Amino acid sequence: MATLRKIRQKIKSTKSIEKTTKAMETISSVKFQKAQLELNATKPYQHKIQQLLFDTLKRTTGSHKLFEDNTSNKEGLLIITSEKGLCGSYNTNIIKKAMDYIISHRDKDIKVLAIGKKGRDYLKRNWINITSEYFNIFKKFSSVQSDVISEEIVKLFLSEKLSKFNVIYSKYESLFSQPVVIKQILPIEKVKVDDLKFDYIYEPSKEILIEELLNRYFKSNIFHLLIESYTSEIAARRNAMQNATKNASELIDDLTLHLNKLRQQQITKELIEIVGSIEAGRV
Repeated sequence: MATLRKIRQKIKSTKSIEKTTKAMETISSVKFQKAQLELNATKPYQHKIQQLLFDTLKRTTGSHKLFEDNTSNKEGLLIITSEKGLCGSYNTNIIKKAMDYIISHRDKDIKVLAIGKKGRDYLKRNWINITSEYFNIFKKFSSVQSDVISEEIVKLFLSEKLSKFNVIYSKYESLFSQPVVIKQILPIEKVKVDDLKFDYIYEPSKEILIEELLNRYFKSNIFHLLIESYTSEIAARRNAMQNATKNASELIDDLTLHLNKLRQQQITKELIEIVGSIEAGRV
């Protein structure tokens, strides 16, 4: 009887967990659809700014400090993780990639910017110095938060004379594929674009226009990158909750089957005892 009671209690608690994970899966699915729409909405603007910037650059002989390489021993590293867990190996994979990079570049002076509590906490526990940290930026995410981060990256890159600035994040490819990548964001790599079929009249000047386009291009890249990272996080959480719900359902089925077998054994045992008692009475 004690064993049957324990199994019933386990079935009850597992059903409660299944209900919770199913609800979280549903919420994540809704958030994922919204994030995916926002991610896709950033692409046309980003593409147009890129085309205008690099087409204009082809028409000038000057250079810009955000394109220039240097041989400094200093680097910048932006690490993007989530605020919460329950998203599978999302944070674990990003943190592992970041730590591998930091350890393999221990001869460099790396300025670390951390977005997300999970990454920040792990880095601090491992005595990694963090230059700046950002929390809860996706609660009410907009270009305001993104622009603050963009401006700090540029300021740090120029003031510290960094050789480069990389970002480690989860790149969104599909609902079931979000690989962790290391991407260079500074100095900006020039992109080949198709020649536009007309000339511009630059007001007030070509140099000022390039400065403004470059500023908007970099900010749009960071905005897109953050939205992409958030989409990957939500996809990972949705998948983790779906797997948890499936596992809970399978465990309930197994426990129910085991419970029924034990009950059947108990009933059989009781019937044998009854028959045995009857036979003994006849003797």
